[in-house]
Amino acid sequence: MITNTQFLDVLGVLRDHLILCRDLPEIASVDVQDHLVDGMAVTVYLCAHRLVDVAEGLLAWADTLTRVTCELWRPSETSIHAHVYGRLPGELPVKVFCGTHFRADVFGSELRVKERRTIPLGQLRGWAAADTAAEVSA
Repeated sequence: MITNTQFLDVLGVLRDHLILCRDLPEIASVDVQDHLVDGMAVTVYLCAHRLVDVAEGLLAWADTLTRVTCELWRPSETSIHAHVYGRLPGELPVKVFCGTHFRADVFGSELRVKERRTIPLGQLRGWAAADTAAEVSA
């Protein structure tokens, strides 16, 4: 159970990070959890839909975090989520994610529904650097 003080402390860390890193993309929602084993953690969901925007947003966050990893998750036949995991100041764990339309020609047909795959940040950089939205649009 999260006490009000713990909740406010976590939100304070996130608020300070957003103030320090003013160019981070728009947030759709924030979730604060208290995991039995891992302790407090924050999940941030971004406002983006096209893959190029998803990749740019996640890279912007990745550049402000420590101990960063990246993962793809395919929750359904038609969608895919990209997640960036890292640490905010004070080692507070954070997951930043966003979803887009699944395309086998972009993500590969070998990623099955409900499957997760770790990817290098360079993959996000490639999608973010796409010349036209049509190449990687949702």
